[in-house]
Amino acid sequence: MFKNTIKTLIAVGVIAAGATLSTAGSANAGSVGVYIGNGHGGVYFSDGHRRGGYHKAHKRNRVCTPRRALKKAWRLGVKRPYVDRIGRNRIVVKGFSHGHRAKVVYDRDRSRCPVIRTRGLY
Repeated sequence: MFKNTIKTLIAVGVIAAGATLSTAGSANAGSVGVYIGNGHGGVYFSDGHRRGGYHKAHKRNRVCTPRRALKKAWRLGVKRPYVDRIGRNRIVVKGFSHGHRAKVVYDRDRSRCPVIRTRGLY
């Protein structure tokens, strides 16, 4: 019986602390939540902004990045690839293939880095 009283007092204290902090934190648009569960409980704080999620990742992955272009050139067989030029619409990667100079041009508008042109790949 004494354990139930202590648990109840702790729960009430956590809820009261959460309510107090949520009213004080509303001026800075933050949020405070109280979670009481089986074995897990406490007060968590948040600044009110969503982190990550589909929308953000979707926007980030719409263009071909230089890193993706280098990885794709390596998979195509270009040894020691390096980014020669980055334009608004294309990325040029140069390197070597079978001892000769090689060049691969990628379209920058899409995330899969489609190849526009190659030179020196055997």
